[in-house]
Amino acid sequence: RRAAGPKVMRLLHNECFLLRLLRHPNCVAFVGMVADRAKRPRYCGAVMEFMRGGNLQDAYEEAVVEETRLPWPLLLRFLLDIARGLEYLHGLPPPGPIVHGDLKAQNCLLSAPATEEGARVALADFGLSELHAETMRTLTTASTVVGVGTEAGPSSVVAAGRGTARWLAPERAGRESDVRPTKASDMWSFGCVIVELASHDVPFAAAKTEAEVMACLARREAPAVPDDVGMPPQLRKLMGECLEADVEDRTVTAAAAVRRLERLVRRAGGDAEGGAGGSGGGGGGGVARGGAGGSE
Repeated sequence: RRAAGPKVMRLLHNECFLLRLLRHPNCVAFVGMVADRAKRPRYCGAVMEFMRGGNLQDAYEEAVVEETRLPWPLLLRFLLDIARGLEYLHGLPPPGPIVHGDLKAQNCLLSAPATEEGARVALADFGLSELHAETMRTLTTASTVVGVGTEAGPSSVVAAGRGTARWLAPERAGRESDVRPTKASDMWSFGCVIVELASHDVPFAAAKTEAEVMACLARREAPAVPDDVGMPPQLRKLMGECLEADVEDRTVTAAAAVRRLERLVRRAGGDAEGGAGGSGGGGGGGVARGGAGGSE
């Protein structure tokens, strides 16, 4: 729940507007909105699908505390779930596609504890997400959702924050940068999530402050994974393609990542078709027309 000042209300409405469009096993389902008008200040919030397993960052940190590691077959299935969620978002028809804008392990939620059979990963926290600019402008007018996208500049969702520094693509990391999130910047963040799950630590772990992280990005450095973690070579190659510092060279797509991860999961003895999430490939599902947030 959040105190419902005007800015918070705009951000919450923007996020709910995005969430009500999504229908995919690897994106957390939106249930509705709630408000407590009796309180001063007013409180409001979004009601989401219950993901009882917590988030992936907590899962790998718990493994570190227990002096163990999440096994590679499990990590590969989780990465496949994340890639399928991204493929779905990036491939949505109008009013899509949707760019997540703040992808990290902390925003990847588990339907059950990580080691429980059938645990599924779903993307969450779409507060920095953005729809395709032209369709967003059209639907903003039609749906009376305020403060989303205008011809004058970036949406308030994006202006409110650029994502978390350790997962931020270099082209978006300049102090004065107003570069909007893109599919390519999402793929950089996906590469950073690969770093997280492989190393069981945050990207740029040696950097202790945001300023140090920004300095690494200014030097066009990419986060690295130690050589001694047993990382499959094909996954390391995919990670490298996601972490190309120049956006023009970062041509790997979420759809391509799904196909490659499906092969890796099969080789590891998992079920790529069912996977941890059982989504059976991205891009499925439709765009919901209605639900909380008003009609179009």
